[in-house]
Amino acid sequence: MSQDIMGTLQLFFESPELIDAVTTFMHDTLWEKQVFAGGVDVEKEQPHEYHDAYKDYLSLFEAQLSKFLATKGISHDDLADPAAVECVDYVISSSSYPEFLALVRHYQHMFAEQDDD
Repeated sequence: MSQDIMGTLQLFFESPELIDAVTTFMHDTLWEKQVFAGGVDVEKEQPHEYHDAYKDYLSLFEAQLSKFLATKGISHDDLADPAAVECVDYVISSSSYPEFLALVRHYQHMFAEQDDD
């Protein structure tokens, strides 16, 4: 069961729906709202706006994950199964605040390169 869920989660992280949703979110957050205009320095205290953006990202991530799992017939109870602990750890670690900041930096560079073209 755990291997099936892990494989399904891998499909989720590669899904065009998630990628499109995250790209749109990052574009709106980085370029439209200019939330991270001051840059991201993980060594310094983070402004409250960064954490607010993170909470919005988590809401988006959770909604996308729930929708995806539902289409695959995986329930929240399945994720609570002790055999799925590794899978849940994988999801939690990939949605942590440091991972979010790394993702923000990635999109900042990606959008900057697109602007240069």
